[in-house]
Amino acid sequence: MTADLFNLLHGISSLNPFHTVLFMIIIYILATSVSGHIVKFIIGSLPSEFANFEGELTLKNQIAAGREKIHAGADNRFTEEYHYFTYSTPLRSHGKLIGYLERLLVIMLTAVGAYPSIAFIIAAKSIARFKQLDDRNWAEYFLLGTLSSIFLGLVLGLVVQGVLM
Repeated sequence: MTADLFNLLHGISSLNPFHTVLFMIIIYILATSVSGHIVKFIIGSLPSEFANFEGELTLKNQIAAGREKIHAGADNRFTEEYHYFTYSTPLRSHGKLIGYLERLLVIMLTAVGAYPSIAFIIAAKSIARFKQLDDRNWAEYFLLGTLSSIFLGLVLGLVVQGVLM
C-alpha cells in the first residue's frame, strides 16, 4: 500500500523519489510541531480556567422546611442548586494530537481538492465541544485556534498540491 502511494505520488510529481520523500517529511514536520507553535503564538497560552474543562454538573436538592406546614396545602420546600465544573487530568488532554491530525487531514483533503470535506472536520470539532461553546471567552479561544489551524493546513495543502500534483 505504501509503495503504491509512493509510486502514485512519484508518477505525478516532477521530483525524484528521494526529494518526494524529503518533501513529505518536511510537510509532516511543518504540519505538526511547527504549525502547533504558530497556532499557540496566534492564540496565546490557554487560560488556566479553560485548561482541562470537561463540562458542568448541576445538582438540585430539595429540603423540607420543618416538619409542620405553615399553611395547609402549601409546599414548604426549598430548592438548592449547585453548579460544579468538571476538569480532566492533564494526561487525558489530547488537544495537541487533535490539532496535528486536524492539520494533516486538511492537508490531504486540500491536496486532492476535497474542500467540502474540510467543513466536516470543523463541524465535528464544534459538536464535540458544544457544551463549552456557551462560555463566550472559551468559544472565541476555540474558534481562533480552530480557524488558525485550518488556515495553516490549507496553506500547506495548497503547497503539496502545487508541488506534487
